[in-house]
Amino acid sequence: MQDSETPGLDSADPARRDDAGSRTAWTRFHRFWFRRDSLFVLVLALYASFFGLATTEMEFHEIFVVQTAAEMQERGDYLVPHFNGELRLTKPPMNYWLTAACAWVRGADRPEAIDGRLPSALAGVALVVITILLGNELWSRAVGLSAGLILCGTFGFVKHTHSARPEMVYAALCAGAFLCFVAAWRRRGRSRLPWLGWVLVALAILTKGPQFPALMLGSLALGLALHAPSRRHIARVFRPVRGLLIVAVLSSWWWFAIRAAVGDETLADSQLLGSRFLLGFDAWHNPAYFYLIWALLLPWIFLFGPMLRAAVNRGSRRAAAARIMAIVVLGTILVLNFGHDKRPHYLLPILPIASLLMALGLRGLFKRLSVRCGQRCVRTLVLVTASIAVAGVLAARFLLPPDAREPHLDMLLAVNLLAIVAATGLVLRSNLLPQAISPFRVPLALRWAGVVAVALSSSLLLTYLLTSTNLPPRRHTAEMVARVPKDAVLVTIGVEPHYIIHYAGRRVVSPETVDKFLAMKLDSAWIVTDETSARELAHHGSKREIDRIPDCEGEIDWVLGYWQAAPAPAEP
Repeated sequence: MQDSETPGLDSADPARRDDAGSRTAWTRFHRFWFRRDSLFVLVLALYASFFGLATTEMEFHEIFVVQTAAEMQERGDYLVPHFNGELRLTKPPMNYWLTAACAWVRGADRPEAIDGRLPSALAGVALVVITILLGNELWSRAVGLSAGLILCGTFGFVKHTHSARPEMVYAALCAGAFLCFVAAWRRRGRSRLPWLGWVLVALAILTKGPQFPALMLGSLALGLALHAPSRRHIARVFRPVRGLLIVAVLSSWWWFAIRAAVGDETLADSQLLGSRFLLGFDAWHNPAYFYLIWALLLPWIFLFGPMLRAAVNRGSRRAAAARIMAIVVLGTILVLNFGHDKRPHYLLPILPIASLLMALGLRGLFKRLSVRCGQRCVRTLVLVTASIAVAGVLAARFLLPPDAREPHLDMLLAVNLLAIVAATGLVLRSNLLPQAISPFRVPLALRWAGVVAVALSSSLLLTYLLTSTNLPPRRHTAEMVARVPKDAVLVTIGVEPHYIIHYAGRRVVSPETVDKFLAMKLDSAWIVTDETSARELAHHGSKREIDRIPDCEGEIDWVLGYWQAAPAPAEP
């Protein structure tokens, strides 16, 4: 990778550096963010992150986070995570702490769904800001803004900003650390930003572990090593010795504390040591991450081809940085494919980099389309995106079950529809159409009609997908289980106990199967089970049904009953 460009490319212009140096920090901040295109992207990020945040019921992975934070609060122990009164050594505690902090700020008695999702929503907005800044560092402000617009409209972004799981917080911390090291590379290592980067790495380790920061920074180091002008600055960019010392000081204390609290043997058997990230050649037969990333980038898959073209284009002044970013994406995906777990959300930290490469590809696409079909191309693009938005809004309006809608959802949909139609009309009659096809000089109205349309339809589709599989609300289990005496043993067989644990505030014994329950040799118990297990239990004792509700799929009833073991047969 022999390129004559210096790190920073367009920003390496001396006149630009001198102009930037003559401004105060506040002036630079004001001129960068207090413009209508920047504010538009931020408003869109807030909208895509917070729309319907408290509408849907939690799925059981989210309940793990919220209930663990609640039990931390109840026990007064914020060091050792517990769920259902038992140790939960699967994730570091950062997301539990953030959830408990949100509940404390709200003045709530115990954490709820909104407290678990707020950190993810805020991290999503931060991820968009990081994407804009990263694009500005590597290429230009316009590239960063375009990538921020693309990121806001991806299904992966909308989905995981509405989840209490730690994935989005982890992605924001990893991407923030990556931004710090990229900015240090641009400045040839003459920067204090690596220290901030290592602090963010430590926080990421306390959120989910060191695996992804190591992958991203390792791939970045490889890309810089292959770029001759940057090779000699690698040590100053990363400052690895003191940086790793900072990470050890800030993150290792919790690992030592948890080891002292639970013991070496218990810790060794847990997921905290990275058992889900074990690598092996036997897992390579399914290179899933090469196509799982498409699920996160929906509906922007059509930009995948232009993105690859931008990554391998050697003639552009932007090419060196593009290839280094492509190496980061490719290196991360390659290593992850050696892991046994194939989960799309593992790729969230590289979503900003993929969005930036897509923005570069979009630049070339606009150039080629403007030459071939001029204004007709722009009109077609606006009409298609507006049609997608209208279709998404109408589909959500008619398919969303009535008891899953927010009280103000009808009005919200009407206002959004009106805004999209009005924006489309303005664009089609605008005198700025010739400028619209110029790379990254897209007028605000076109951005509104295009990107807001996709983000709106994605967020509404997400709301439908989540609510349609969680009816009726699982908090109804609290009303059902309220009939069980407080001192009674509560057992679940064949159903997920997480909803009862959280919404009813009860500890639950979950033997999973009827045979395992019978092996407990209980004389009697209150049992929440499915109909199949309930019929099987009737062969081993007497059962009195108390109540029933549909399960989270709306297909099989959850049955609450009081069960007594059959008397043992008399000896002859």
